[in-house]
Amino acid sequence: MMEALIFEKSKRARKAVSLPEVDLGEEIEKLVPSNYLRKTGLGLPEVSEPDLVRHFTRLSQRNISIDTNFYPLGSCTMKYNPKINETLANLPGLSELHPYQPSSEVQGILHILYETGRMLEEISGMDGISLQPAAGAHGELTSMLMIKAYFEDRKEKRDKILIPDSAHGTNPASSSLAGFKVVKIDSNPEGEVDLKCLSRNMDEKVACIMLTIPNTLGLFEKNILDIAQIIHSKGGFIYLDGANLNAKDVY
Repeated sequence: MMEALIFEKSKRARKAVSLPEVDLGEEIEKLVPSNYLRKTGLGLPEVSEPDLVRHFTRLSQRNISIDTNFYPLGSCTMKYNPKINETLANLPGLSELHPYQPSSEVQGILHILYETGRMLEEISGMDGISLQPAAGAHGELTSMLMIKAYFEDRKEKRDKILIPDSAHGTNPASSSLAGFKVVKIDSNPEGEVDLKCLSRNMDEKVACIMLTIPNTLGLFEKNILDIAQIIHSKGGFIYLDGANLNAKDVY
């Protein structure tokens, strides 16, 4: 049975919450330029609190949730996160930071970022890392742009990225956004990278291969050394999807 939209349940004058009185000390018109002030109402649905809670609870129960089900997807880090993590992330010292605060007021988060960077360097074996990407696909794009800049600096015209058909779904989008052409690499009957297909498509126009390990089928590439030899023999890079970092370190 389809759940009605919250707007379809709206009845005038019903309220689920009462907003506190504005306590600015001055009229809003004196603080905000008139062209930024809303001229009309928000158009929010008007429902009671029980209706609001029941509506979103029913919607949540229709989703596959990590709290209620196992996620059978090998290429994503959708593990169970202890609820205390949410409490920590919502501490005022983290959730109420502003990018324009002076550095003297944000030494706590700067310390966290510094230590996180050092731990990631040790885990990955890299000389340096970047915390600039805000999400997984953002990290992919950052990596593709770094690889692109590397070859541009070397005056090498490489415009192709190899992506297995079992790779993480955002890999092709990240490659395209970075200006690369995507070349699909087939899987073999075992669900791993087909080495013959890889060899046929690897040449000096390929910048890198994006590997997801374990892949979407939950399989590790047992021929990873052969894959590395094929890619490196033509000067390409191997990108490992970071969505599986926890799984590889923990398991």
